[in-house]
Amino acid sequence: MYSISVLKGQMMATNQKAETIEKTLEKTLEKTDFGHIINENKRIILIVGVIVLVLIIGYSVMETVQSNKRSERLDSLFKVEQTVFTDYIDGKSDDKTFKTAFLAISNEFQAEPNLVPSMVKAINKLEKNKALDQRTLDKVKAWLTKMDKKNYLYLFTAVRVAAIYEDHGQVNESISLLEGLVANKADFMLDRIYFDLGRFYMSTGDKSKAIENFNKVIGLKEESEFKNIAKIYLGEL
Repeated sequence: MYSISVLKGQMMATNQKAETIEKTLEKTLEKTDFGHIINENKRIILIVGVIVLVLIIGYSVMETVQSNKRSERLDSLFKVEQTVFTDYIDGKSDDKTFKTAFLAISNEFQAEPNLVPSMVKAINKLEKNKALDQRTLDKVKAWLTKMDKKNYLYLFTAVRVAAIYEDHGQVNESISLLEGLVANKADFMLDRIYFDLGRFYMSTGDKSKAIENFNKVIGLKEESEFKNIAKIYLGEL
């Protein structure tokens, strides 16, 4: 009995200490403006805390969903690259099969940066095989239209496609692409861009534009193999 009495006494003493601490804390908080605000707005603070917790959980769920979507998109891109471009580049499909598959690619994946290098390789092969038709070339142009014009990937692709347009007798399309690069203040491959523009304008009979662009090549500070060739072209104008 004595032990039980002592135990009860200790429990009562503990509860009293807890109440004392709580009251002391409240009194301490009341002594400061911030503490007073907390005491007066306990319910509001609790509600806000719950809302913040819900928002954190919601954001976490949203991030998971977005991550899953990105993963699914990457899987789809890989499938397109393998079945459309890689199979053709590796000789597993022929020109006709590639063109059909290329034209059927969803607009969702057009100009996707991860696919552009493979697309250029495939188009180069198609051009080498003399199997590049106008419909496929128009599709390539559609990809270019959707690409980020400030990206170096666009610059390399545009220069290559401009040369392909020239091979197909569509020099005005070539000029349009390269003039677009100049307008976008391209800071790379300028020697090639100005040199090709000089040739393109020369082929259209616009000598003044041809001379202007050849002189731009020569005026560049960087050493370039195109400078000497530009001087030769200028000698013929």
